Amino acid sequence: MTLLLNQAFMNPLTMSALHKPSYHDRQSFPVDVINEYESLVIDEDKIKFVCGKIVSDAGYRSGRLGVVLTDNVAIHTLNSKYLGHDYVTDVISFTVERSETHLEAEVVVSVEVAGERCQEFDQDAEKEILLYIIHGTLHQVGYDDKTKYDSQIMRQMEAAYLALFDLLSFEED
Repeated sequence: MTLLLNQAFMNPLTMSALHKPSYHDRQSFPVDVINEYESLVIDEDKIKFVCGKIVSDAGYRSGRLGVVLTDNVAIHTLNSKYLGHDYVTDVISFTVERSETHLEAEVVVSVEVAGERCQEFDQDAEKEILLYIIHGTLHQVGYDDKTKYDSQIMRQMEAAYLALFDLLSFEED
């Protein structure tokens, strides 16, 4: 399976938007964000930093993580095509390649589901989206939520990385 982000890397216009040299100096693991949801304004630098921290904290030293923010139609299509689930979901994560210290993966988030759910939980939309991104990234580095115990650990990790996101402040270089 090819990363969806590879399409963006073939487009020279997108390449310049994805790589901000001043930000990459602070980044602990390469994370690329593709925001396909035109009306969404979100702090991509913070997403890159938090996801990079999750992955490097887990011991991965090489590879790339792609984060795609998209709509319900796209995530439904991916869910159906790759997982055999004929419904919309909040987040899907795909592992392309993984070894002890190398990870190539992608996290795909439905911005529309986040918008619906944030109202239900009285949560800020950006926080709900970030929660899904963190959740998918934690799955990529080995956390699971199938048992009650594992789910508790996953929730604690999500809370810790959400708190980190709140503490970050990047100034323009």
